[in-house]
Amino acid sequence: MAAPTGFEPAAGTCHLANFAQVGIRSSYEEVGCELPHRSETTYVGSYPNPAAEASAPPAEGSAGARAAYRTCDLRTTQYVGGPWRTGRLWSG
Repeated sequence: MAAPTGFEPAAGTCHLANFAQVGIRSSYEEVGCELPHRSETTYVGSYPNPAAEASAPPAEGSAGARAAYRTCDLRTTQYVGGPWRTGRLWSG
């Protein structure tokens, strides 16, 4: 049996499926952004240490989770060219 490997979606990609917190890798399907699609990956990042070395992600509402949300908020705003909250967009 091969060693397990991680998976990281590519930023700036469009997908047929709706966003899901958890899913199987085989359901990940990229499509051209010019085609109808349900979701987009706008940014992919990593938690800095010490959170990166922790056994679980920062708890919801914690300082680490709030910092990560701020980063995603900024990057998504840059990606869409304006405040994403005023569009029909959702951040997951």
